[in-house]
Amino acid sequence: MRIWRIGDAKRLIEKAKYNPFVKSIAVQIIKRRKVPHKDYLGQARAIFDFVRSRVKYIKDPVGYDQLSPPIRTVYQGYGDCEDHSILLASLLESIGIPTKLKLVATRGPKYDHIYVLAGIPLDSKVRWMPLDTTLARTKPMGYEVSYKKARVF
Repeated sequence: MRIWRIGDAKRLIEKAKYNPFVKSIAVQIIKRRKVPHKDYLGQARAIFDFVRSRVKYIKDPVGYDQLSPPIRTVYQGYGDCEDHSILLASLLESIGIPTKLKLVATRGPKYDHIYVLAGIPLDSKVRWMPLDTTLARTKPMGYEVSYKKARVF
């Protein structure tokens, strides 16, 4: 993802977090998992697991970077790291969990991957936890890829 596209991603998240349909998806995910009230880590985990298991990772065509609104990503059932991040951040933000986007260069000097940092309230402090839904299913919530450089937005 190019840095100049971060603004577009943030706008999609900002718009979607107020969409009642996005919030209803988040609430249904949490209800199905029977997450207790005010268990913010459990809520984030339920939404993380939903996105990771229900949205297949599919790359955009070479040289083309399409950002999909979260509802489209849910409907299609696929997306790249930007689409995963936009959906995940929108769902979390809709239930009051703050997010940031982390753009990283994993192979060289150019940024080539993006994922979400979620602000989880723990013991009166907010812990920024990495949530990368595009990693192999064996990697737990909180795992970060190794990178050469990074920027947080």
